[in-house]
This record gives sequence, structure tokens and C-alpha cells, in this order.
Amino acid sequence: MVLGLLVWPQALGAERLLFLAQAVALRGALLLALGMAALGCAVLMLSTRRWRPVLIAIAVALVLAAVLDAAVIGARGVDTADIGPAAPGEIRIVSWNTEHAAPGAEAIADFVLEQGADIVVLPETERPATAAIASRIEATGRPVYSDTIELDFPGSTPTSLLVIGDLVAAGYRHASATGSTPGQPSGLWKPTDPAAPI
Repeated sequence: MVLGLLVWPQALGAERLLFLAQAVALRGALLLALGMAALGCAVLMLSTRRWRPVLIAIAVALVLAAVLDAAVIGARGVDTADIGPAAPGEIRIVSWNTEHAAPGAEAIADFVLEQGADIVVLPETERPATAAIASRIEATGRPVYSDTIELDFPGSTPTSLLVIGDLVAAGYRHASATGSTPGQPSGLWKPTDPAAPI
């Protein structure tokens, strides 16, 4: 069950739990850890007869979890090719944990502009840094709506959102009634224009 939670937490509605949500994001590292643990069980099987049936069961479970994790990675894609410009009607979304805007507002804004992003999610980015990023983008003539969610929770870091360009006219606003993940803020922004994408 623990391995199932790590590989596919949505099956039990646990994908938003603190620490589990962060662990699942590291699927490549999880795949490596599962493989190493299965290999460790195989080595132990060679050295003991008494625990061999238990170790075989554990190794099989680890291998199955690794195969499922690899399938998720494969299904979600590992392509690193240039995605090119957005096609008409497409929305380009960028998510970047800037670790408290460590690269600086100018570098973040330049990256966002280079990617042609319409929506930018910035975990661990405080309101002043988000405002500076938005100002830098607005200086290029593109309208920007920015918002930051902060929780009154020890150790919590804010999550910020930028809506850029034509989507600003849709009037996106934070739907606070949807709640947030515990400890680290997340949110849902909905447009006031019902025809706009959610």
C-alpha cells in the first residue's frame, strides 16, 4: 500500500498530502530508489534462506512499483526537444520553483518572456518578487495579472501566479473556497469570463 501511495497517490485521494505531493514530483529519483531497493533484496536473498520468501515478496512488490513508476514517467513524457511557438488557441503554462526568486526578478521575467508563457506558476516566490517580475514583463508592453497565496502556517512559503497577455482580459481571480494543500499553498484561479479557459 505504501508503494502504491508513492506511485499513484490519486487512487486513494492522497495526491495533495504534504510530503507525499513533493515526493511524487521526484518520479525519476523514486524509480532509482525502487530499483536499488529491489537489488538490495536480491543480494539479501542470496545470503539467507530463512527470509528468502519474505524478501522475494518485497522484491516483487518493489519491481512492480518501479515498472508502474516508469510507465507513469513514459506516459507523461521525457521529451526535451524544443516545443516551438504555441499554436493558435494554445495556452503556454510555465511552472518554476524559483526558491524565493533566487535567480532574480529580471532573469525570471526574461525566461518567462523567452518561453512565451501565458500562465506562470511560481511556488516559493514572495509577493514583492512577483510584483517585480510582473513589472518587468509589463515593461515589454504585455499586460500582467499577478496574485500570491500565503498561508498563516509556520514554515509555509507563498505560491504566486502570473497571467500574461490576452488572458488578462478574462479576469482571473483566486477561488479561495477551493482550499489549499496543507502547509504549502496551492490554489485555483477562475476567469470571470465564462468563455475563458480554466
